[in-house]
Amino acid sequence: MRNCKNVPVQRLLWLLALMLSSSVLSVSTAPGQTRVAQKTLRMPASADSGLPPTLADTGAFADLRTLRPSAGILPFQINVPLWADEAHKTRWFSLSETNLTIGFNREGKWSFPSGTTWIKLFELDLTNGVPSSARRLETRFLVRTTEGVYGVTYRWDDSQTNATLVPAEGLDEKFTVHEGGTVRTQTWHYPSRWECLRCHNPVAGYALGFNTAQLNCDVDYGDGARNQIRALSDAGFFASPVTNLHTLPALTAATNTAVSVEHRVRSYLAANCVHCHQPGAECGQYGLQRSFDAQPSTPLRVANLVNGLPVFGNFGESANRIIKPDGPTQSIMLRRVADLTPGIHMPPLATSVLNTQAVQLLTEWITNELSGFQSYADWQMNEFGQNFSNDAASAADPDHDGAPNYLEYLTGTNPHAAAGAWRISLRRTTRGMEVHFPRLARMGFEVEWTGDIANPASWQPLDVPGNRPFFAATPQEAVVEDAEVSAIPRFYRVRVYEP
Repeated sequence: MRNCKNVPVQRLLWLLALMLSSSVLSVSTAPGQTRVAQKTLRMPASADSGLPPTLADTGAFADLRTLRPSAGILPFQINVPLWADEAHKTRWFSLSETNLTIGFNREGKWSFPSGTTWIKLFELDLTNGVPSSARRLETRFLVRTTEGVYGVTYRWDDSQTNATLVPAEGLDEKFTVHEGGTVRTQTWHYPSRWECLRCHNPVAGYALGFNTAQLNCDVDYGDGARNQIRALSDAGFFASPVTNLHTLPALTAATNTAVSVEHRVRSYLAANCVHCHQPGAECGQYGLQRSFDAQPSTPLRVANLVNGLPVFGNFGESANRIIKPDGPTQSIMLRRVADLTPGIHMPPLATSVLNTQAVQLLTEWITNELSGFQSYADWQMNEFGQNFSNDAASAADPDHDGAPNYLEYLTGTNPHAAAGAWRISLRRTTRGMEVHFPRLARMGFEVEWTGDIANPASWQPLDVPGNRPFFAATPQEAVVEDAEVSAIPRFYRVRVYEP
């Protein structure tokens, strides 16, 4: 599974150019899936016009016992699921006609035609960690309409053979869960239709997990693992084919310790908080409303996370911040995620079980990875003193090593000593050309190339597996290989950027 992240291009570049010539590598892809129109789904154009009373009546599944979907309803997977009180989820989607397409966006929201439907099954282990004890709880539908979306849910009956429509106001149900040597009662909340719209709002793009960073992973369709976005593109689900697939962003699971804690935290926020916490979102009275930007494409320096203000509900302590480096008790985000008290806990809806993994991840980020954190302004002050001179400007190069100050900040090098500059190198092999560079922990790196160095607009990312966005947990030597080397001059540079 690909775990990476892309960011806006307005960052510094470190350039190394060399004329090259070599052989051309041809690449072939597996054939795409065959698209089938969904004709059996019987969801109305709005939630007010005759909803099917049972899951069987929706026509979504050809066999409810095995959950075999009807023709035209396709499964999909995501990188980082929304926390759902330890429930397991299975997902499908459909487009009503084969001539309809999805509007692809590399970093932002996708657009969907009316009639697009997403289906999600929730199952809960009644003995925690024992799959055979899983009980089907509910199956939710989110339907795209001409005016927005509506959401409905169906509660599975005790026989686990069908599910019935949950009332518009929602429903709570208690289950006995065995966990280790203890037994606890867990309340499961079936959401109201109003609650569905609180998260699945227009600013968030309606379909929260159906975007590039979530779907950019490898899935086995029965003929081996393939990139999910490539499969959708090959099958004609997008208005035009998706290019530069290896450079697409992807969220990273909290358990992937090869990746920086910060990127795993940002992935958690993108899955659990972004529907409310981004510019233009409306989140009512719930605590940290809009005070930070959880979009994974927003760089940390402008996301208002670290030392972020204002804090809505600061527990009466003015020194508290959204995230306070080295200060877990002063970090309001951590305190809210770790406290299940209604009105305090985040996310605020449908949660009764503590997400201990998220608590541990945030704690590790605050106490370890953010220890000694410096903003660029702090770095300038430390390196150049309080009275900034022209030598302190972001684009200035006081030690004349070819690396401007902002690049020195990103790479942790000394702006006053040319000998310590961060550099890249090239190495020819029998397969093509290798670009070598030190991959620093936490930072992002992207190799770019051009055949026309005089044209700044001609630079483009190298679309190869080794160039996938990757935010390392520890420093390492990076090697990105380019086998697609033609006889024309070929120049390389490496873009360094903040996550």
